[in-house]
Amino acid sequence: MYVIVKVKKVPFYAPMSAKPIPTTRYGHPPKPVRRYKPPGVKPIKHIRHPQSPTHGVVLVVGEVQSGKSSVVNVLFGGENRQISPIQDRGTINIWEFRSVDNLRVIDTPGLGTPSWLERDAQIMASLKKIFDTDAELSRYIPHMVVVVTRFDAPESEFGHPESGFVKTLKALNLLRARLFDEQHSNIIIVLTHFMDGQRKYRLVPQPLLDKVKSIVRIYVDVPCDPYVVVAENHTDRSNLPRVGNNVRLTNGDLYPENLKEAMLSVARNSKSLIGYEYFFRTLRETPNINFDEPLVFRMVDPERTRYRKFLEAIVLAYSSSSV
Repeated sequence: MYVIVKVKKVPFYAPMSAKPIPTTRYGHPPKPVRRYKPPGVKPIKHIRHPQSPTHGVVLVVGEVQSGKSSVVNVLFGGENRQISPIQDRGTINIWEFRSVDNLRVIDTPGLGTPSWLERDAQIMASLKKIFDTDAELSRYIPHMVVVVTRFDAPESEFGHPESGFVKTLKALNLLRARLFDEQHSNIIIVLTHFMDGQRKYRLVPQPLLDKVKSIVRIYVDVPCDPYVVVAENHTDRSNLPRVGNNVRLTNGDLYPENLKEAMLSVARNSKSLIGYEYFFRTLRETPNINFDEPLVFRMVDPERTRYRKFLEAIVLAYSSSSV
C-alpha cells in the first residue's frame, strides 16, 4: 500500500539587503581586475641554502659620490684605483670584479640622485636582468649587500623621503626577494666621510647609527636590523693615527677592521655552505682581484618593457612614505 504525500512548494524570498550579482551585457560575470604588482620577484622557496655554495658574492650599492670606490679599494686591495662604473658614450654600466678564489664583487652606479629618476630605473632594471640571466645569481641571493651613504649628510635631510639614502633604500626594496636574506640580515650600511660629520656624532655616533637602523626598518621590508659601521675616505687629509693597516677614528673604531667584522658577522649568522672560514680568509688576506679587466654589464635599453615596468615602480616607490 502506497501513500501519496503532496509537498507544498514554499517560495524563497531573498532578504532585502541582498545585492544582485553584477553581470556583463551577455549575462556572464565580469573578469577579475588584475592589480599592478611591482617588478620584484617572489622568493624561491625550494632552495634550502639561499647563498651560493661555490662563490662569495658581494653587492656594493649606494648614492652618487658616496665613496663606493673607496670602500671597495680598502676592502679588496685596489688602492689608488678608480673603479667606479663610468659613463661610456652616455651609457652607465655595472661592473663585476672577480678573484682567483671565487670572490665576486658587483659594483653599481650611484642611486638616489635628484632628477635622475630614469637612471635609477635603468640601473635597477639592469641589475634584475643580471640576476635573472646569470647561471649562479639566478638561483642565489648575495652573501652581503653593502649600502654606502655619507655620514656628513645634514641631520634634517638624512631620513627625509627625498634624500638620496631613502631613495636608494626604496629602489633596493623593489628587489628585496633577490637581494635580502629572509632569516638573517645580510645588509651592511657604511657611513663614509666620517670626519666631515658633526662633531658630536664624531665622538659618539651611536645615536645616528640607531637612526639609520630605524630608517632602514621604515623603507626596507627585512626581518632584522642591518649592520651599520662608520668609515673615512680621506685618511691622509684627516691626520688619523694608523694602527697596522687600519686608522683609528675619533670614536675609537678601527677602519676598515670594523667593516670586516660586520661582514664576518653576516657570514657567521647566515650559515651559508661556502662557510665562515672562506670569508675570514678572504678578508684577512688581500684577495687577488683583477681590477684591470672587470666584467662589464650593459644597461637595459629604455625601449624595453623591463625598463618601463621599473620606471613605473620607481615613480610609485619614490612617492610613497614607507614600504
